[in-house]
Amino acid sequence: MSNNKRIVLLAGETKRARTYAQQLERVWQLDRNVEILGVFYGQTLRTCPESLLNDETGEYFDKENIFIPDLNEPIEKTFDRNGWIYHKIISDDVNSEELLTLLEYLSVDVVVYAGYGGQILKGKHFNGKRKYLHMHPGSLPDERGSTTLFYSILKGHNCTVTSFWMTEKIDDGEILYQEEYVVPNKGVDLDGWFDHVIRGDCFFKTMKRYLSGELSSFKVDTSKSEEYYIIHPVLKHVALMGLT
Repeated sequence: MSNNKRIVLLAGETKRARTYAQQLERVWQLDRNVEILGVFYGQTLRTCPESLLNDETGEYFDKENIFIPDLNEPIEKTFDRNGWIYHKIISDDVNSEELLTLLEYLSVDVVVYAGYGGQILKGKHFNGKRKYLHMHPGSLPDERGSTTLFYSILKGHNCTVTSFWMTEKIDDGEILYQEEYVVPNKGVDLDGWFDHVIRGDCFFKTMKRYLSGELSSFKVDTSKSEEYYIIHPVLKHVALMGLT
């Protein structure tokens, strides 16, 4: 694998951030020359609800040979265990000047974004040489939005995660890697576990390819893609009831 890459996890205290932190631990075990840093932001009062892994969800991941993170482990604990340096910013604004100045100072190669829901990175993030990596729960460029998993189930498709370099546009950028996942059986926790874990699995596989120099990117036309930003509760219920 290639050496001397600096990767920063830009994160709030979220389940997805915890997943990515533990996947970075697996990446680091493969290549100790990688430098892992953290930039954690958000008010200290923000908490992440406890996650309980039910039998159906655990059995699905075991059957599909997918790494199961500990979603109850704070990101700081993962970083402390590995001796990684992290910085904390007491602000909920992911576009704050303080945060942007810190990222510039750290001079990293890749920013792995796992912030709070609904926040959008603005233009100044993309002015430098660093690249922002995002894992999207859908097949880009065809499926954009945050509810694509449920529409994939409704259509009878496998669930896809796409990793790509972010731009100022939502769900638009150079595609890096895609992985398909078998539609889960009934009882699997889609929101609380499945979404985070398959994104983490795609992230790990993307990083392995990136560090080994095997990762290539390609730009695609998103002008004809479909957008799935909102799903009606009835449709979501139909998707869940359709699981075998």
